[in-house]
Amino acid sequence: MAHQAILFILDVLIRNNQAMPIVKLYDSFADRTFTPQMLRAVGGNEQGLQQFLLRYPSLFTVNNDTVSANSATPVRTLNSSSKSHNNRPKSTASPASSSEASENDPMITSISNNNTNNNIETVWDAKTMREIEQEAINFFKKQLSKREEEWLPIVSVAGHASQASADVRKYVGPQNEFKIFLLRYPNIFAVRDEFCGLKVNKILISN
Repeated sequence: MAHQAILFILDVLIRNNQAMPIVKLYDSFADRTFTPQMLRAVGGNEQGLQQFLLRYPSLFTVNNDTVSANSATPVRTLNSSSKSHNNRPKSTASPASSSEASENDPMITSISNNNTNNNIETVWDAKTMREIEQEAINFFKKQLSKREEEWLPIVSVAGHASQASADVRKYVGPQNEFKIFLLRYPNIFAVRDEFCGLKVNKILISN
């Protein structure tokens, strides 16, 4: 999934044709072709995304809070069975330039080989990723604030995802990965073994 996420990011950056704020890049993940698995592969939030980009200096140039694709980086766009929610055009590098760069960068070769004939059916609503992220955080904060117990079984809290919107369910992922979602927000959720709670006073949240 990391390979597919990299291709998506390269596509966005190359079409943008200039350095892009990492916040704006993160928002682009609300695109229907960007799956929940790809989101988790890049770290699940803005901070995780920045660390992910820094792992590939041959592909991305990160300068403070902005990122750009290295000029020699080729990209094959994702093949999607339907148009993205904002109907944006796709660009494709020439086969010659892709071939030359692939010989010099094994990461590119691996990306290209793993992305052939990829079809993605997952559909996000037309929201920014930050809106979806905040919706998920607020939903589970509300669920935890309703309970008198300080600590609740993680599996029990994860079960409430069935009452959430489709966007929230996709964002947090399957139940067995719900703990990973909670751990992304240590200032909001407290995790102790297989139990979770809120880091802030419940009265403040309910108000």
